[in-house]
Amino acid sequence: MIMPALADAPIASAPTPLHLLEPLSGEEIAAAIGILRASRRLGDKARFVSVTLHEPPKEAVVAWTPGADTPREAFLQILDNADGCAYEAVVSLSGNAVTRWEHIPGVQPSLMLDEFFECEAAVKADPQFQAVLAKRGISDMSLVMVDPWSAGWYGAESAAYETRRVLRAMAWVRSAPGDNGYAHPVEGVAVIFDLNSQEVVEVIDTGVVPLPPQPGNYAREYVSEFSPTGAFRPDLRPFEVVQPDGPSFRVDGHHVAWQKWSFRIGFTPRILPSALARLRITAMHGPVPHPLEPLPDSLHSRADDASDASVPVIDAEARPMFVLGPARSGTSALALALLGSGHYEGHGEGHLLPLAHHLLVAVDAYYAGRDAMGGPDTRLRSTHVSAFQRMVRRGFIQVSRAAYPSGRWIDKTPTAEMVRAAPLMRELWPNARFIFLKRRVIENVASRRRKFPHETLENHYNDWVDVLTTWTGVRGHLGDAAMGFAMASTLAEGESFTIIELKINYFKPIWNSHLTVTARMVKRGRTTAFLECDVVDEKGSLVSRLASTCLVLRGEAAKGH
Repeated sequence: MIMPALADAPIASAPTPLHLLEPLSGEEIAAAIGILRASRRLGDKARFVSVTLHEPPKEAVVAWTPGADTPREAFLQILDNADGCAYEAVVSLSGNAVTRWEHIPGVQPSLMLDEFFECEAAVKADPQFQAVLAKRGISDMSLVMVDPWSAGWYGAESAAYETRRVLRAMAWVRSAPGDNGYAHPVEGVAVIFDLNSQEVVEVIDTGVVPLPPQPGNYAREYVSEFSPTGAFRPDLRPFEVVQPDGPSFRVDGHHVAWQKWSFRIGFTPRILPSALARLRITAMHGPVPHPLEPLPDSLHSRADDASDASVPVIDAEARPMFVLGPARSGTSALALALLGSGHYEGHGEGHLLPLAHHLLVAVDAYYAGRDAMGGPDTRLRSTHVSAFQRMVRRGFIQVSRAAYPSGRWIDKTPTAEMVRAAPLMRELWPNARFIFLKRRVIENVASRRRKFPHETLENHYNDWVDVLTTWTGVRGHLGDAAMGFAMASTLAEGESFTIIELKINYFKPIWNSHLTVTARMVKRGRTTAFLECDVVDEKGSLVSRLASTCLVLRGEAAKGH
């Protein structure tokens, strides 16, 4: 992978880490590349295939004690596209020196991700490849997928490529953007591609084979296509794992202690990059040592893979608290009081949770932009937007669990963005509490003027209105969603709908209630529909009532055109 940003990295010694097996930090990787570039004057076409910790011998690890000198070294694999040569190097980070530089003849480093995309773009732009696909009725290159595979060895047939960095590229084609192209392989076509020279060496065509006609889409949005009933199975019940006393293991950085086991985790691109890898494990008797203590001699070994990884499960009764409201409405005072009670953790004003909302919006915007551009697809194939959305959600849940293991924490962000993120927070933490504070507009704006005199009166007022109106909209979110589901259940194939009017009446405040939302279709015509929705608390008391008028869309309008 080319790292242009690190090409001129400064030569600097990395700080002494806490343990001999601590993986390289980003600063250490930059330092190692800088030292090597300055020493060997690498050309512009040199790529760093990997930069990892050059681990000391087992004897040194066993003898190491906290506080002792820790010599740090980096192991680098380099590919020079100019001549196709592969090199290995060891860089001393403690001594700012290259201690080993060796040309490794007759080998090819592993495939890099950017080479994957370079190969696809070059093959799809090749006239001979396009002509071969045209024989099969394929002309839209934006729907074509090209994957590089091992070129293999076929005796005399492959002898001409023996010294070249070549791959055998295979092709698939989507029926539409977002389709699973792997269900439609282009049989009988293969391309030999040279990654160093970035050129198509040979296009192999063994004859036209019809494309498989059936789709292979199994993502959530395609359930109506692959499910016999057109819906998900209703017979699967929820499965919950709860540890009221917390997990029985402890994770501190890269050190894991579990019962009588203690080991350190290090990630490396050479072995199982997507799983736990390169473990130092020891079986122990007696109490678990501090994570900075060295590992005992007994059964000291390496495990090159692991079958599973777990995330701590918090107490099901633990409930995070989100304090919402306009600035200068008492949110800080309440958050500090709750933190001072000793029942909650946190930093009061986190501003972290709106980031989740921004990231999810950015994911949607990215996919919408890529689809609108219609250019070459640089995404990882048929990965759907929902997969990245789930990744963002899981990431924020794991961050909160790592920072606040008790599950009782506070985030206070007095902005409209925090209020807009409230439905997402409810989705991530279903048992969360929300407290919304407000003052009369005159009192709030007067307090703002005293605290922030540089802001105009108009800005103070508009911010108060923005937060309040946003909160009102969030309270109506549940009812709006329920009426949306009720409307969707009446649509025929090829139909969609849009809301042309929404009215909400609030009858009582909500504090700590279990709400039930019931939507009903009042009248469904050919072009319009009218729905109502009641929101009641656990006592059956009416909290709010919503009414919505929907317009039924058909044809191109139903597709959003």
